[in-house]
Amino acid sequence: MTEPGKLIVLVRGCPDIRLVVAKGSERYLFGFSFARRFELMPVLDRFAADPRLSFTAFDAAQLRVVLRSLTDDDGDEGPHGGR
Repeated sequence: MTEPGKLIVLVRGCPDIRLVVAKGSERYLFGFSFARRFELMPVLDRFAADPRLSFTAFDAAQLRVVLRSLTDDDGDEGPHGGR
């Protein structure tokens, strides 16, 4: 469940993915390739730890769920494959 006034949008293109978090007037845009999506997780933690940002640990946790749920068209699931 998202907080009131927060919107998470996932745009999947080829080969890049864009993840946008809108919180009030603030926007957080994360662009990454499918193969490197798990490298984004430490970035989410740094954003959540920055007191100047409204990005929270809850936001980071929600985005981790989204990142883990991504699969490619060949059935690869997670960082080690789903096979």
